[in-house]
Amino acid sequence: MKKAIACVLVLVLLAALVACGKTPAAPGESGATIQNESETEIAAQTESEPDPTTEPEPETVSRPTADGQAVEAYDISFYLPESMIANEWNGMLGVYDFYTGENTTGTPTGMDITLSATAESNTDGDLDAYARKASASKSGVTAEPATETINGMDWLVFRQDGKVNYFAVFNQGLYEIYASRGGETEESFRAAVAMLEETLFLAVNPD
Repeated sequence: MKKAIACVLVLVLLAALVACGKTPAAPGESGATIQNESETEIAAQTESEPDPTTEPEPETVSRPTADGQAVEAYDISFYLPESMIANEWNGMLGVYDFYTGENTTGTPTGMDITLSATAESNTDGDLDAYARKASASKSGVTAEPATETINGMDWLVFRQDGKVNYFAVFNQGLYEIYASRGGETEESFRAAVAMLEETLFLAVNPD
């Protein structure tokens, strides 16, 4: 009789649970559900958060320097002795001139170093032919040019009788440098040319 009553009570209890919409959970089922929901939430947060990245810093070019005055134009830079006088018209038409002595007639009595920066198209695609003609017509230097690598850049260089001429094409620009000793001492001229070549550098200007 007691067993019958117990069975009836169990059936009544089960019926009440069903009526309330609840069913007994299987062992470990509730814990598993909580764990799965937690993992899903963490995954969702991870996907929504941006992946932290470090942008590389822009590359910087280290241009060589010297104890002198800096000459900078377009993508080129070099240094010359402080004793050299900068022409008051420097920068006009891409020409930069530095000299020693007097310059009342357009031809300095001392040494003269001139940079000219123009468009690469002036060479008509043939730097060697252009450089030979320009070297002869502008400074009278007809010596055979040599390809010299100066600070990582190839230049056509003409050396003759106290004169040195440099030609290079870079970043669609044509760069010409004419150095003449004139009435300056050989020692001073060599020092100026040495400083120029030690610091002569071509690199794309970030500006």
